[in-house]
Amino acid sequence: MGRANRTRRRAVPAAAGAAIALGVLTLLWPAMARAYRPFDLTDADVAQRHHIELELGPVEYLARGDDRLLHAPSAVLNYGADGSREFSAEAARLMPEGGGPAQFGDFRLSYKQILRRGTLQDGRGPSLATEWAMLVPLRDDPHAGASLALILSTRSPRGYAHVNSEVERDREGINALETGVILERGDQEGVGPVMELEGNAEDGEPPGGSVLIGLVYVPRAGFEWDVGVREGSVAGAHVLELRSGLTWQFSTHEAVAKAKEMAPGRRRRH
Repeated sequence: MGRANRTRRRAVPAAAGAAIALGVLTLLWPAMARAYRPFDLTDADVAQRHHIELELGPVEYLARGDDRLLHAPSAVLNYGADGSREFSAEAARLMPEGGGPAQFGDFRLSYKQILRRGTLQDGRGPSLATEWAMLVPLRDDPHAGASLALILSTRSPRGYAHVNSEVERDREGINALETGVILERGDQEGVGPVMELEGNAEDGEPPGGSVLIGLVYVPRAGFEWDVGVREGSVAGAHVLELRSGLTWQFSTHEAVAKAKEMAPGRRRRH
């Protein structure tokens, strides 16, 4: 679920199949979920074994310096392999505020591995994980990028804290460092406040930082809505983001069973 700074990535024309895939996913049944929207950072946990977790932002606003963009939509798809590993894919459809064609960008593939099973896995002490990511090169990018993050998480009766430290080499060959912490209430139903504090630095640019303040609403187990506002600076430019979206998780076995149930050839004829 880890995401580095989304504000410096390039884009290419959107693929029509992305919208169809998102539409199909919305028909699947929800199960248990823990959202890591609306954050950039992540936690030292993975999706449940053989479960898919979808994080979807239908419309999000980004202003960086003089640039204005809408992410419509942005999506992260996480697959829990065995309770200790997670594979993720992330992308967004970018729409310039001043007009122009929609663009497809923010495309990355990542792999997260739990190194120590702690309180997030119902054990003792801190949970520790690492996440590797490839920033997939798009049409105008000179080459691929990569990042490596170390994540430490802990849980107490008051809530959760997740500390991240990430190094990245982006698609233009720029080295960057990002550190931060997420503070959140946890999994209780109802509305709860969340906060994310970040610091960042890039080669040849002044250091920056940002603060995100938000709310997460859990109407029932397995489904979460979020809203957040981020303000700060990256590489000397002022950044303002408005985020809102949802997260849910479903079992791959349930998805297959549901697909078979809906298949025309398996319906009973009267």
